[in-house]
Amino acid sequence: MLKAYAPQYAIPIPIQGTTQTMVARNVQVSGGDNIANATGELTFNGMSYNCRVRTAGADLVVRQIELEPVASPCAAADAIEQMRCQGQQALMAGSSGMAAQGLTNYYQGTGFHYSATDHPLRFNLGDREFIATFEAMRSSSKGSTFSEAGRLSVQRAESSSGRATSD
Repeated sequence: MLKAYAPQYAIPIPIQGTTQTMVARNVQVSGGDNIANATGELTFNGMSYNCRVRTAGADLVVRQIELEPVASPCAAADAIEQMRCQGQQALMAGSSGMAAQGLTNYYQGTGFHYSATDHPLRFNLGDREFIATFEAMRSSSKGSTFSEAGRLSVQRAESSSGRATSD
């Protein structure tokens, strides 16, 4: 359902005093009672990692983030290009542990939430179009069910005047 609703998500992360953005794709969530794991591909500045976010507790707070570089085939015919590719792979493998620890330190204890304010859902009722956004407040899991409690806002889509209207 996450993939169909919003195939990628922008995730803010402070780097050297500025807020940069990582992109998460192919996100899947699994877990059990008061445990949830989100997995997917995380991309930042052209580097891609397979990522796992482990959460636990009544409000599913982040406990640990793991990163593993996405393997790229280094099969170039040019020996220099192949060495460059292999060097980049080795650098990413070595830095993934440090990057994962940095992300864990930053997000540890933060509630794992998904808000749809950046990915509004558009739908029709009769001949009127509506836009719905969801702001997550609390996450939980029980068995194989992952739940989000939050605030849902529904507005009529832009009218011919160019403004959204509330119903």
